[in-house]
Amino acid sequence: MINIIERQNEVLNLIGKNGSVLVPHLAQLFEVSSVTIRSDLNQLSMKRLITRCRGGAIASTVLTRAISNHDYDMQISSVDEIFALSAIKLIENGDVVYLDPNMSSKNLAMCFSELFL
Repeated sequence: MINIIERQNEVLNLIGKNGSVLVPHLAQLFEVSSVTIRSDLNQLSMKRLITRCRGGAIASTVLTRAISNHDYDMQISSVDEIFALSAIKLIENGDVVYLDPNMSSKNLAMCFSELFL
């Protein structure tokens, strides 16, 4: 049985050779669980060495990172919008609201402007 560093290095080699890998194949190849492989792929993705895709990973390029980040930004944006719309319902006349510089605050501020314009 190989250690995590060796396994992740082998995963990178396989992606470099084949262009992509699938979780079930890697789990069988390394005789570990799918959960372990997903964890490995997530760690490698966070280091921007690969790009995660459904069921596996592909070689990381500028394009794959841009597409992946765009999808992530869209998911975060929709969650933030839901949060902002829910939060604004709690604000009553006379309340003081502090907005710190993050995405949720930006969406909350946009909701304020739509509400009061």
